[in-house]
Amino acid sequence: MSSRGKEKNPGTPRFTRSSGKGEMTENTDGEETNRDITGIYAILDTIKQEIGQMIKKDDMKIIISEITDCVLETLRKELKTEIKKLVNDATDDIREQYDAVLGQYRKVITTY
Repeated sequence: MSSRGKEKNPGTPRFTRSSGKGEMTENTDGEETNRDITGIYAILDTIKQEIGQMIKKDDMKIIISEITDCVLETLRKELKTEIKKLVNDATDDIREQYDAVLGQYRKVITTY
């Protein structure tokens, strides 16, 4: 008699553990199942590596903070330059008006 004839239920496939990873494979089509499971493990390993390379929340906070600081510093410098220009322009306008009024005042004083 064959070894299959000695089984308790000859029509029931037998399952065994393989490759030490705890997966169960069916003896009747074991090679294909092993390939499938090995492929799944390979995909899981790839996903695990990709997750490990992803930017973490704390890292993202630091990056955003650094970018924000850089943008704010640039804005401060630009605003400071713009405000200085506006103040200088306004001061020049006031100085011109003052000089014009002073010139008219001197004319009035010298004519009297």
